Amino acid sequence: MKNIYNPVTLERHPVIGDDFYRAFDAGNLAPVYDSPEGARLLELLTSVHGICALVGAVSAAPTKPPMPAVEGMIRDQLGADVLCRHDMKQLTGRALRQIVEYLGGEWEGRGTPITVTSQFTKGSTYSFPDFQRREKKRREAE
Repeated sequence: MKNIYNPVTLERHPVIGDDFYRAFDAGNLAPVYDSPEGARLLELLTSVHGICALVGAVSAAPTKPPMPAVEGMIRDQLGADVLCRHDMKQLTGRALRQIVEYLGGEWEGRGTPITVTSQFTKGSTYSFPDFQRREKKRREAE
């Protein structure tokens, strides 16, 4: 299947402002976040392609963790071995939660099994309540 994103021009999504980066809390994963791989991971997840994949995954399946939606991009950009590291998987999860909350989404729960082939085995689920309310109203109007 053809790649639909340009790995060279991963520019930041316009909705992600500098305030997101200033407020980002890596917690006990700060050493990993401060590494070149950690910085590149956050850059990738906040890119146009990363945000679109994340929002699409959460909107399409709010009962499923969104990690598999960005896993291929992470593997392409940082290498397959990065997702074998537990600390990078944790940083991915922490970053995804903060991105979803920054975009107005809500954390729903953790420890949900990932049922597709993935380096991740469990993850958190999220929702975009405003989006889901509008979608429900649209369906009722039909």
